[in-house]
Parts: sequence; structure tokens; C-alpha cells
Amino acid sequence: MMASLPADQEIDQAIERLQKKMQAVSANLDRGRNHKKSSQKRVKGKSQQGKNKSSLNRLLKYLLIFILLGATSFVIAQIAKGYIKSPENADSTETAETKQNDLSNEVHSPQPIADISQTTNKTPPPTPAKFSMQAANYNIVESELGPVLDITITVANIGEEAGRPKLFEIELVDDANKQLMKWPMAASGASISPQQEMVYKTRLIEPPADFKNIRVTMKK
Repeated sequence: MMASLPADQEIDQAIERLQKKMQAVSANLDRGRNHKKSSQKRVKGKSQQGKNKSSLNRLLKYLLIFILLGATSFVIAQIAKGYIKSPENADSTETAETKQNDLSNEVHSPQPIADISQTTNKTPPPTPAKFSMQAANYNIVESELGPVLDITITVANIGEEAGRPKLFEIELVDDANKQLMKWPMAASGASISPQQEMVYKTRLIEPPADFKNIRVTMKK
């Protein structure tokens, strides 16, 4: 409220000065018109010239009034503009400072850091059980029932989960690697732990006389 008092007083003083000027101009025009009328009475021959001067003076009067009104409006507008502009400048300064502070906080605020260890050290799923046949051996043993063919098959689990193969197919072949006999053998018993081996055994009483070797196929 205290900031608005000087501006109001300045506006009132400007209007008052303009009104005094307009009154002075109007008074001068009236005196000129009266003087012109008295001259017209004294000089009848110049009546037409007086009329023209009256019209000219009237036009000049209206023109001066219009100019004074325009100047008055301009002065009032400039004073009001300066009065209104000062609080707006303060608001704009405060807004700029606030934006600058917000930008500073945004620049210096710590950003969350992604946990790279969770992505790089993620443990892959275990590899299923995988089997590799390490050896397949045989031996002929004499018994009361005759010759007996003992067969041993060694299997390793190279996977990461326990398990066992499904079955083996055993073939007996002659010197020409021709098949003489063939039978399946189920892989029973406990599962093979990861990175461990298991030995499977089977036997055949009285193998063929021309038997020379064995051939084993593992079904995983």
C-alpha cells in the first residue's frame, strides 16, 4: 500500500496540470473570439473574413483539446505502466531464481546407480545330467556251468544334476564284426551324482563259440 501512494499522487498532479493548461487555452480562445466579435461590429465590410477566422479558431481549439487529451492519456498510461511493472519485475526475478535453484538441485541430485553385480554375477541354471561312456570291457570266466561272459560298463555323469542313463544295447560280434547276439540291459540302481562314475555289470552263460568282441550302445 505504501508503494502505491507516490504513483497515485503523481497521476493526480499530472491530470491537474493538464486541466489547467486546457483551461488556459480555452480562456485564450474565448478572449480571441470576443475580440473578433467586437472587431466585426466595428468593421462591417470584413464580416466574411471574421467568419473564416472563427471557423479556423474553432478547428484549432478542437485540435489542441484533442492533442492535450492524447498527451494526458499517454502520461497516465506511462505512469501506470511504471507502477505495475515494478512488482512484475520482482515476481519475474523471484521466478527466475526459483527455476535456477530447481535446475541446480536437479543437476547435483545423486542419480541411482544400477546394481551391476546382480546382472553380471547372475548364476546360470544348472546343466542337466549328461552321460559319457568311459569304457566297456568283458571277461570270460570258467564255471561249473561252463564259460561265463562277464561285461562291465563304466559311465560318467558330466552334467550338473544327478541322473542315470535309460538302458544299454549289448552286441556280440565275430572276427568279421558281424553281429551274433544282441540284447537290451536296463540301467537300474542309484542315480549318478554330477562329476561321478558308475559301473554297470551283466553276464552271459555260454556265449557263442565264434564270439570275439562286444559292442555297447548307451541310450541316454
